[in-house]
Amino acid sequence: MKRVVISGYYGYDNIGDEAILYSIIEAIKNFNSEIEIFVLSSSPEITSKRYDVKATGRYNLPEIISVLKGTDLFISGGGSLLQDVTSLKSPFYYLSMLQLARILSKKSIFFCQGVGPLKNRFVRLATMKTLKKVDLISVRDINSKELLEGIGLSGDEIIKSVDPVFLLDDSAEVNRSEVIEDNTLGISVRPWNDNAYIKPLAAGVNQLIEDYPDLRIHLIPFHKGEDERLSKRLSELLNTDRINLLKAQSHPARMIDYYEEIDILLGVRLHSLIYATITATPFVGISYDPKIDSYLSELEKKPAGSTKFIIPEKVYERLSYNFDNHLVESERLEGFARDKSNELENILTQIFN
Repeated sequence: MKRVVISGYYGYDNIGDEAILYSIIEAIKNFNSEIEIFVLSSSPEITSKRYDVKATGRYNLPEIISVLKGTDLFISGGGSLLQDVTSLKSPFYYLSMLQLARILSKKSIFFCQGVGPLKNRFVRLATMKTLKKVDLISVRDINSKELLEGIGLSGDEIIKSVDPVFLLDDSAEVNRSEVIEDNTLGISVRPWNDNAYIKPLAAGVNQLIEDYPDLRIHLIPFHKGEDERLSKRLSELLNTDRINLLKAQSHPARMIDYYEEIDILLGVRLHSLIYATITATPFVGISYDPKIDSYLSELEKKPAGSTKFIIPEKVYERLSYNFDNHLVESERLEGFARDKSNELENILTQIFN
Protein backbone atom coordinates (compact mmCIF):
# COMPACT_ATOMS: atom_id res chain seq x y z
CA MET A 1 0.00 0.00 0.00
CA LYS A 2 1.48 3.34 -1.09
CA ARG A 3 -1.13 6.03 -0.46
CA VAL A 4 -4.13 6.58 1.83
CA VAL A 5 -6.65 9.44 1.60
CA ILE A 6 -8.60 10.46 4.71
CA SER A 7 -11.86 12.41 4.58
CA GLY A 8 -13.65 13.96 7.55
CA TYR A 9 -14.49 17.20 9.34
CA TYR A 10 -10.89 18.34 9.43
CA GLY A 11 -9.28 21.76 9.48
CA TYR A 12 -12.02 23.55 11.43
CA ASP A 13 -10.23 23.97 14.80
CA ASN A 14 -12.48 21.42 16.48
CA ILE A 15 -10.08 19.52 18.72
CA GLY A 16 -12.36 16.47 18.91
CA ASP A 17 -12.30 15.96 15.15
CA GLU A 18 -8.62 16.83 15.03
CA ALA A 19 -7.99 14.16 17.66
CA ILE A 20 -9.76 11.65 15.41
CA LEU A 21 -7.54 12.63 12.49
CA TYR A 22 -4.36 12.57 14.55
CA SER A 23 -5.24 9.13 15.93
CA ILE A 24 -5.83 7.70 12.45
CA ILE A 25 -2.64 9.23 11.06
CA GLU A 26 -0.49 7.92 13.90
CA ALA A 27 -2.05 4.46 13.58
CA ILE A 28 -1.27 4.34 9.86
CA LYS A 29 2.31 5.48 10.45
CA ASN A 30 2.74 2.82 13.11
CA PHE A 31 1.63 0.12 10.68
CA ASN A 32 3.77 1.41 7.81
CA SER A 33 5.75 4.64 7.97
CA GLU A 34 6.25 4.54 4.20
CA ILE A 35 2.56 5.08 3.38
CA GLU A 36 1.84 8.49 1.88
CA ILE A 37 -1.10 10.12 3.69
CA PHE A 38 -3.36 12.72 2.09
CA VAL A 39 -6.04 14.54 4.12
CA LEU A 40 -9.03 16.41 2.72
CA SER A 41 -9.09 19.52 4.88
CA SER A 42 -10.65 22.98 4.99
CA SER A 43 -7.20 24.28 6.01
CA PRO A 44 -4.81 22.04 4.04
CA GLU A 45 -1.64 24.02 4.79
CA ILE A 46 -2.25 23.92 8.54
CA THR A 47 -3.20 20.23 8.47
CA SER A 48 -0.12 19.34 6.44
CA LYS A 49 2.26 21.18 8.76
CA ARG A 50 0.61 20.04 11.99
CA TYR A 51 0.57 16.31 11.26
CA ASP A 52 3.42 15.97 8.75
CA VAL A 53 1.15 14.69 5.98
CA LYS A 54 0.01 15.93 2.59
CA ALA A 55 -3.33 17.71 2.36
CA THR A 56 -5.64 19.24 -0.18
CA GLY A 57 -8.76 21.40 -0.01
CA ARG A 58 -11.86 19.39 0.76
CA TYR A 59 -13.78 21.11 -2.05
CA ASN A 60 -10.96 21.16 -4.60
CA LEU A 61 -12.54 18.51 -6.82
CA PRO A 62 -9.94 18.41 -9.65
CA GLU A 63 -7.10 17.93 -7.14
CA ILE A 64 -9.09 15.37 -5.13
CA ILE A 65 -9.67 13.33 -8.29
CA SER A 66 -6.00 13.56 -9.17
CA VAL A 67 -4.96 12.40 -5.70
CA LEU A 68 -7.50 9.58 -5.65
CA LYS A 69 -6.28 8.19 -8.96
CA GLY A 70 -2.99 7.26 -7.30
CA THR A 71 -4.58 6.08 -4.05
CA ASP A 72 -4.80 2.55 -2.65
CA LEU A 73 -7.25 3.23 0.18
CA PHE A 74 -9.90 5.87 0.91
CA ILE A 75 -10.94 6.30 4.57
CA SER A 76 -14.12 8.14 5.45
CA GLY A 77 -14.19 9.03 9.11
CA GLY A 78 -14.39 9.01 11.97
CA GLY A 79 -16.74 11.46 13.66
CA SER A 80 -20.43 12.08 13.13
CA LEU A 81 -20.26 12.79 9.42
CA LEU A 82 -23.58 11.29 8.37
CA GLN A 83 -26.26 13.31 10.13
CA ASP A 84 -28.85 15.68 8.69
CA VAL A 85 -29.78 17.70 11.78
CA THR A 86 -27.51 20.67 11.02
CA SER A 87 -27.85 20.52 7.22
CA LEU A 88 -28.36 18.24 4.23
CA LYS A 89 -25.11 19.43 2.70
CA SER A 90 -22.93 17.55 5.18
CA PRO A 91 -24.11 13.94 4.60
CA PHE A 92 -24.28 14.36 0.83
CA TYR A 93 -20.73 15.73 0.75
CA TYR A 94 -19.27 12.75 2.64
CA LEU A 95 -21.36 10.25 0.68
CA SER A 96 -20.24 11.85 -2.59
CA MET A 97 -16.58 11.43 -1.57
CA LEU A 98 -17.19 7.73 -0.92
CA GLN A 99 -18.98 7.41 -4.26
CA LEU A 100 -16.13 9.16 -6.05
CA ALA A 101 -13.64 6.71 -4.56
CA ARG A 102 -15.77 3.80 -5.75
CA ILE A 103 -16.15 5.28 -9.25
CA LEU A 104 -12.36 5.35 -9.40
CA SER A 105 -12.32 1.72 -8.18
CA LYS A 106 -10.52 2.49 -4.94
CA LYS A 107 -10.82 0.42 -1.79
CA SER A 108 -12.98 2.42 0.61
CA ILE A 109 -13.49 2.18 4.36
CA PHE A 110 -16.26 3.68 6.47
CA PHE A 111 -14.19 4.04 9.61
CA CYS A 112 -15.55 4.07 13.18
CA GLN A 113 -18.21 6.69 12.59
CA GLY A 114 -21.24 7.72 14.57
CA VAL A 115 -24.28 7.79 12.32
CA GLY A 116 -27.44 9.84 12.70
CA PRO A 117 -29.86 11.27 13.20
CA LEU A 118 -30.94 10.67 9.60
CA LYS A 119 -34.45 12.09 9.27
CA ASN A 120 -34.56 12.85 5.56
CA ARG A 121 -35.64 9.82 3.51
CA PHE A 122 -33.41 10.77 0.58
CA VAL A 123 -30.39 10.94 2.90
CA ARG A 124 -31.30 7.54 4.35
CA LEU A 125 -31.65 6.04 0.87
CA ALA A 126 -28.38 7.56 -0.33
CA THR A 127 -26.61 6.33 2.79
CA MET A 128 -27.88 2.79 2.29
CA LYS A 129 -26.93 2.64 -1.39
CA THR A 130 -23.50 4.18 -0.87
CA LEU A 131 -22.45 2.11 2.14
CA LYS A 132 -23.53 -1.13 0.48
CA LYS A 133 -20.64 -0.63 -1.94
CA VAL A 134 -17.82 0.11 0.51
CA ASP A 135 -15.29 -2.55 1.47
CA LEU A 136 -15.61 -2.26 5.25
CA ILE A 137 -18.12 -0.58 7.55
CA SER A 138 -17.32 0.12 11.19
CA VAL A 139 -19.28 2.32 13.58
CA ARG A 140 -18.43 3.63 17.02
CA ASP A 141 -21.63 2.77 18.88
CA ILE A 142 -24.55 0.35 18.90
CA ASN A 143 -27.11 3.05 18.03
CA SER A 144 -25.29 3.75 14.77
CA LYS A 145 -25.21 0.04 13.94
CA GLU A 146 -28.93 -0.29 14.60
CA LEU A 147 -29.70 2.78 12.49
CA LEU A 148 -27.79 1.37 9.52
CA GLU A 149 -29.55 -1.96 9.93
CA GLY A 150 -32.86 -0.07 9.99
CA ILE A 151 -32.23 1.53 6.61
CA GLY A 152 -31.42 -1.78 4.93
CA LEU A 153 -27.79 -2.72 5.62
CA SER A 154 -26.93 -6.17 6.91
CA GLY A 155 -25.86 -6.28 10.53
CA ASP A 156 -23.32 -8.99 9.69
CA GLU A 157 -21.44 -6.50 7.50
CA ILE A 158 -21.23 -3.79 10.18
CA ILE A 159 -18.44 -3.88 12.77
CA LYS A 160 -19.38 -2.25 16.05
CA SER A 161 -16.22 -0.57 17.25
CA VAL A 162 -15.35 2.62 19.12
CA ASP A 163 -14.18 6.19 18.49
CA PRO A 164 -10.70 6.36 16.90
CA VAL A 165 -9.45 8.66 19.68
CA PHE A 166 -9.04 5.55 21.84
CA LEU A 167 -5.95 4.87 19.74
CA LEU A 168 -4.31 7.58 21.86
CA ASP A 169 -4.66 5.33 24.90
CA ASP A 170 -1.07 4.04 24.86
CA SER A 171 0.39 7.54 25.18
CA ALA A 172 -2.17 8.82 27.66
CA GLU A 173 -0.69 7.67 30.93
CA VAL A 174 -1.83 9.84 33.84
CA ASN A 175 -1.09 8.80 37.41
CA ARG A 176 -4.09 8.85 39.77
CA SER A 177 -3.28 8.85 43.47
CA GLU A 178 -5.61 7.47 46.09
CA VAL A 179 -6.07 10.88 47.68
CA ILE A 180 -7.17 14.00 45.82
CA GLU A 181 -5.09 16.88 47.14
CA ASP A 182 -6.02 19.86 44.98
CA ASN A 183 -9.74 19.23 44.34
CA THR A 184 -9.64 20.36 40.73
CA LEU A 185 -12.72 20.16 38.52
CA GLY A 186 -12.45 20.40 34.75
CA ILE A 187 -15.49 21.64 32.84
CA SER A 188 -15.95 21.40 29.08
CA VAL A 189 -19.06 23.06 27.60
CA ARG A 190 -20.27 23.63 24.07
CA PRO A 191 -22.81 26.01 22.49
CA TRP A 192 -26.22 24.46 21.97
CA ASN A 193 -29.32 26.38 20.84
CA ASP A 194 -29.76 29.34 23.23
CA ASN A 195 -27.28 27.96 25.79
CA ALA A 196 -29.94 28.17 28.53
CA TYR A 197 -28.50 25.02 30.10
CA ILE A 198 -25.48 26.98 31.33
CA LYS A 199 -27.34 28.58 34.26
CA PRO A 200 -28.59 25.35 35.92
CA LEU A 201 -25.23 23.73 35.18
CA ALA A 202 -23.51 26.57 37.02
CA ALA A 203 -25.98 26.23 39.89
CA GLY A 204 -25.02 22.58 40.34
CA VAL A 205 -21.32 23.42 40.33
CA ASN A 206 -21.94 26.23 42.83
CA GLN A 207 -23.41 23.68 45.24
CA LEU A 208 -20.16 21.72 44.94
CA ILE A 209 -18.17 24.90 45.60
CA GLU A 210 -20.01 25.27 48.92
CA ASP A 211 -18.77 21.80 49.95
CA TYR A 212 -15.25 22.37 48.59
CA PRO A 213 -14.34 26.02 49.21
CA ASP A 214 -10.81 25.27 47.97
CA LEU A 215 -12.13 23.82 44.69
CA ARG A 216 -10.16 24.81 41.62
CA ILE A 217 -11.94 24.94 38.28
CA HIS A 218 -10.33 24.57 34.86
CA LEU A 219 -12.56 25.46 31.91
CA ILE A 220 -11.44 23.33 28.95
CA PRO A 221 -12.59 24.39 25.44
CA PHE A 222 -12.55 21.89 22.58
CA HIS A 223 -13.43 24.34 19.81
CA LYS A 224 -11.52 27.55 19.32
CA GLY A 225 -13.71 30.63 19.65
CA GLU A 226 -17.19 29.31 20.36
CA ASP A 227 -16.28 27.07 23.32
CA GLU A 228 -13.97 29.74 24.72
CA ARG A 229 -16.73 32.35 24.66
CA LEU A 230 -19.21 30.06 26.39
CA SER A 231 -16.59 29.07 28.97
CA LYS A 232 -16.10 32.76 29.75
CA ARG A 233 -19.85 33.15 30.23
CA LEU A 234 -19.92 30.14 32.56
CA SER A 235 -17.02 31.53 34.61
CA GLU A 236 -19.09 34.63 35.34
CA LEU A 237 -21.84 32.47 36.89
CA LEU A 238 -19.58 30.53 39.26
CA ASN A 239 -19.19 31.63 42.88
CA THR A 240 -15.41 31.42 43.00
CA ASP A 241 -12.38 33.23 41.69
CA ARG A 242 -10.31 30.02 41.60
CA ILE A 243 -10.97 29.57 37.87
CA ASN A 244 -8.49 28.90 35.11
CA LEU A 245 -10.00 29.83 31.74
CA LEU A 246 -7.92 27.78 29.31
CA LYS A 247 -7.32 28.32 25.61
CA ALA A 248 -8.24 25.78 22.97
CA GLN A 249 -5.23 23.66 22.06
CA SER A 250 -4.08 23.58 18.44
CA HIS A 251 -2.77 20.00 18.60
CA PRO A 252 -4.93 17.16 19.98
CA ALA A 253 -1.99 15.48 21.75
CA ARG A 254 -1.62 18.54 23.98
CA MET A 255 -5.13 18.09 25.38
CA ILE A 256 -3.66 15.35 27.56
CA ASP A 257 -1.79 18.08 29.45
CA TYR A 258 -5.07 19.66 30.55
CA TYR A 259 -6.33 16.35 31.92
CA GLU A 260 -3.17 15.84 33.93
CA GLU A 261 -4.18 18.88 35.99
CA ILE A 262 -7.74 17.88 36.91
CA ASP A 263 -9.30 15.26 39.20
CA ILE A 264 -12.86 15.13 37.81
CA LEU A 265 -14.44 16.29 34.54
CA LEU A 266 -17.90 17.69 33.89
CA GLY A 267 -18.31 17.50 30.12
CA VAL A 268 -20.82 18.21 27.38
CA ARG A 269 -18.75 17.52 24.27
CA LEU A 270 -18.32 13.82 23.43
CA HIS A 271 -14.57 14.04 23.05
CA SER A 272 -14.19 15.75 26.40
CA LEU A 273 -15.62 12.52 27.87
CA ILE A 274 -13.46 10.31 25.68
CA TYR A 275 -10.31 12.17 26.72
CA ALA A 276 -11.44 11.70 30.33
CA THR A 277 -11.76 7.98 29.69
CA ILE A 278 -8.36 7.47 28.09
CA THR A 279 -6.70 9.46 30.89
CA ALA A 280 -8.70 7.57 33.56
CA THR A 281 -10.29 10.81 34.78
CA PRO A 282 -13.67 10.19 36.46
CA PHE A 283 -16.34 12.25 34.72
CA VAL A 284 -19.94 13.40 34.66
CA GLY A 285 -21.62 13.82 31.27
CA ILE A 286 -24.33 16.18 30.08
CA SER A 287 -26.22 15.04 26.97
CA TYR A 288 -26.96 17.19 23.93
CA ASP A 289 -27.13 14.39 21.35
CA PRO A 290 -27.96 10.65 21.29
CA LYS A 291 -24.25 9.91 20.77
CA ILE A 292 -23.59 11.10 24.34
CA ASP A 293 -26.24 8.77 25.78
CA SER A 294 -24.91 5.90 23.67
CA TYR A 295 -21.35 6.43 24.86
CA LEU A 296 -22.35 6.75 28.50
CA SER A 297 -24.45 3.58 28.31
CA GLU A 298 -21.36 1.60 27.26
CA LEU A 299 -19.80 2.66 30.56
CA GLU A 300 -23.03 1.87 32.40
CA LYS A 301 -23.44 5.57 33.08
CA LYS A 302 -26.32 7.98 32.62
CA PRO A 303 -26.12 11.69 31.89
CA ALA A 304 -26.58 14.08 34.80
CA GLY A 305 -28.95 16.06 32.60
CA SER A 306 -29.25 17.39 29.08
CA THR A 307 -28.96 20.71 27.33
CA LYS A 308 -32.77 20.69 27.36
CA PHE A 309 -33.19 20.08 31.09
CA ILE A 310 -30.77 20.10 34.01
CA ILE A 311 -31.54 19.70 37.71
CA PRO A 312 -28.68 21.41 39.59
CA GLU A 313 -28.95 18.97 42.50
CA LYS A 314 -28.34 16.01 40.20
CA VAL A 315 -25.20 17.61 38.76
CA TYR A 316 -23.99 18.25 42.30
CA GLU A 317 -24.74 14.68 43.42
CA ARG A 318 -22.91 13.12 40.46
CA LEU A 319 -19.88 15.33 40.93
CA SER A 320 -19.77 14.59 44.66
CA TYR A 321 -19.98 10.85 44.00
CA ASN A 322 -17.01 10.99 41.63
CA PHE A 323 -14.92 12.98 44.09
CA ASP A 324 -15.72 10.45 46.81
CA ASN A 325 -15.10 7.41 44.57
CA HIS A 326 -12.47 8.72 42.19
CA LEU A 327 -10.05 5.80 42.55
CA VAL A 328 -12.64 3.10 41.78
CA GLU A 329 -13.98 5.11 38.84
CA SER A 330 -10.47 5.78 37.56
CA GLU A 331 -9.53 2.10 37.56
CA ARG A 332 -12.74 1.20 35.74
CA LEU A 333 -12.09 3.77 33.03
CA GLU A 334 -8.52 2.59 32.62
CA GLY A 335 -9.65 -0.96 31.89
CA PHE A 336 -12.39 0.19 29.53
CA ALA A 337 -9.97 2.36 27.54
CA ARG A 338 -7.47 -0.50 27.24
CA ASP A 339 -10.15 -2.83 25.87
CA LYS A 340 -11.36 -0.27 23.33
CA SER A 341 -7.83 0.45 22.14
CA ASN A 342 -7.35 -3.27 21.51
CA GLU A 343 -10.61 -3.40 19.51
CA LEU A 344 -9.37 -0.64 17.23
CA GLU A 345 -6.03 -2.33 16.75
CA ASN A 346 -7.86 -5.45 15.57
CA ILE A 347 -9.80 -3.45 12.96
CA LEU A 348 -6.64 -1.73 11.74
CA THR A 349 -4.99 -5.12 11.37
CA GLN A 350 -7.87 -6.20 9.09
CA ILE A 351 -7.40 -3.07 6.98
CA PHE A 352 -3.63 -2.93 6.61
CA ASN A 353 -2.54 -6.59 6.74
